[in-house]
Amino acid sequence: MTEKRIPGWKEAGLEMARMRSRPQSEEMAEFWAKLDRLAAQGGGEEAVRSAMSPKSGAETHANVTWLRWKVLSDNADGRYSYAYAYMLNGLRDEKGADFLREAAVFFYHAKMALRVDGARCADRSSIESVIYGYETRQVLQPMIKRVSAMSEKERISAYLEAISLEEALGERKPQEVLCTQGVRTTLRALQQGQQPQRVESAEEQGKLNGAGRTFSIDTVGIEAELIPEQDWQQRRREILDREFGKAAKAF
Repeated sequence: MTEKRIPGWKEAGLEMARMRSRPQSEEMAEFWAKLDRLAAQGGGEEAVRSAMSPKSGAETHANVTWLRWKVLSDNADGRYSYAYAYMLNGLRDEKGADFLREAAVFFYHAKMALRVDGARCADRSSIESVIYGYETRQVLQPMIKRVSAMSEKERISAYLEAISLEEALGERKPQEVLCTQGVRTTLRALQQGQQPQRVESAEEQGKLNGAGRTFSIDTVGIEAELIPEQDWQQRRREILDREFGKAAKAF
């Protein structure tokens, strides 16, 4: 990890930065500019959705490249790793080989990065809500199913690679949107007068195999509660060391 994989991911980040500075075409530059605008709005969720929904082969190529750059060079949060893993799962190289292992690496990185960043939150339930919200999305199920079907050694190897990636990327800035999806924030929103709203979207109804009723509480405008930076840095180190120890022992 220290001699090969971490330096390798750092070099990959530099490579993506160089690629980003030289778009292959004006069309690609326009696709990237659109995603950049979306990423700067409303916490970035619309950018993730748009990147996962290309309408052409050219847009697919642009979006995949943008997502890889976003994670490796811009050190984006784990939501972007989920999106990149999803896109990789649908691709093949010129010889017809798939990208399943790399999809697994970024799938595991997504969850790990979110847990690391979510350790900033005073509301510890928030990040688990974010992770659950992504991993129950119907669109991600084929990719998750394929990763789960890999051999144990393959999955552990991909998980160790994901830890190497997170170590290479280092600390991210606070993402307050990750800390406003939990129980404490919901209660504060209710106290401020927000009312539960029935969710009609089939995507959001995937909680009980599509059965039952789902309600949401609008937490927009509720200030995120973050723990002190030093406390978070200690939690971050503990999470990464613990996950590495578990994976190395299993490997």
